[in-house]
Amino acid sequence: MNKGKIIGYGAIIVFLFTLLNLWFPYDSWVKTGLEGLFTDFAANWAYLFLLVGLIFWFGLILYYGITYFGLLESYRPPKEYFFPNISIMIASKDEAPLLKQTLDSIVASDYPKDKMQVIIITSGSSDGSEVFCEKYAAEHSDIDWKVIHEAIEKRGKPPALNVGLKYVKHDFVVLYDAGNILLPDTIKNLLAPLKNEKIHATIGSIRAKNWDTNKLTKSIFLDYVIVSGGNTFFEAKNKMGTNCYIYGRNFCVRTAILREIGGFNEESLTEDMYLAAIMNIRGKKILFTPFAKMYEPVPTVWNILQKQRMRWVGGFVGDMPKIVKIKEDQKPVGKKVVISRFLSMQLLSNVAIWFLIDAIVLVLHILFGDYLMAVWDIIFCALMWGFIIHSVKNYGDKHYSTLLCYFSLVKLHLFMFSLSGKLPKEISWEQTPQLLSMSKEELTELVQSTSAT
Repeated sequence: MNKGKIIGYGAIIVFLFTLLNLWFPYDSWVKTGLEGLFTDFAANWAYLFLLVGLIFWFGLILYYGITYFGLLESYRPPKEYFFPNISIMIASKDEAPLLKQTLDSIVASDYPKDKMQVIIITSGSSDGSEVFCEKYAAEHSDIDWKVIHEAIEKRGKPPALNVGLKYVKHDFVVLYDAGNILLPDTIKNLLAPLKNEKIHATIGSIRAKNWDTNKLTKSIFLDYVIVSGGNTFFEAKNKMGTNCYIYGRNFCVRTAILREIGGFNEESLTEDMYLAAIMNIRGKKILFTPFAKMYEPVPTVWNILQKQRMRWVGGFVGDMPKIVKIKEDQKPVGKKVVISRFLSMQLLSNVAIWFLIDAIVLVLHILFGDYLMAVWDIIFCALMWGFIIHSVKNYGDKHYSTLLCYFSLVKLHLFMFSLSGKLPKEISWEQTPQLLSMSKEELTELVQSTSAT
């Protein structure tokens, strides 16, 4: 969506709201109070706070309205595919049971096998991952395999990926995690946009494999279709004319870009967030490609989900100070990136919370008889609900029954919102490895979740 469309959609919304407020047939105490603010400021100065609130509220309606118009513009499948040589990297520690399903799905891919190099970094594993991968590679010799088990001094995923990067032979690096399940056409859809040299990285759609296990997995499913799987969140970012982010799996980046920025930052807790920040700062284009679908198991019990989300949020919070300090040409540029990501996360990923808040305000406006403001509420609620419906329709295989778990989704998002106040002040691989690493309980749970589907 170009700037012209954004301005056009915004103008339509402003025009319609102007007509609504001019011609609305019922009295509004809010409207009357604001009129008094401009005719007798001394007597009605307190309404200035109400005016500020209404400006903020209308800004939200304008933002969501423009975004929703953009979401109505559907994606088109690639007209032609692009089959360059690629290097697939998977960093995995003690995840052999999850590795198999990922490797099986790569082998089943319709991407040409003679154009694939698969690099698996199992350093630090003690569960036989290296032996398993070596045996698996021998059984599928039509693919170029490299299994790395060398000792790595630094802890964490970024150093492991940098070791793997040394062995990359090709111009495109594709990254997956153990447990990811690709469809046969996932890789070719991920690569298709990169035929355009102005695009530097792509990320596909991430979805919940075991979505229908119980009420919790259905709420996680809703979370994935809105934000945690990229999906509508990334679509909205791209259609509003900005870069989407990177979630660490099911994405492809040009090898030259990785090497230009020095690989993965080994001080980073979330290599994907840091990489996306650097690419945004340097004007590199990251494109969301919804046709590159990938599935992964999600937790089925609340205590495991809590551990997983603490790991996610812990990495994000721990990396923010590092990104804020990033400089280009001696100028601080990281702060702008962090603020942009924080605001977009709050606005777009928390639509379920915003919807609930506005629904409560709607009831209050009706009870107090201010029907003009109630209409504002209804419009805002409609945009929020449309955002959620769009997510399920386009990224949730139309499993509309999951909407019955809406309040469980609100609980999940409120939990994540509260996490920043519960995390340690110092977060690092050395001081808080238990926070940043997948626990044995989480691994066991995900393996069981996968085998049950």
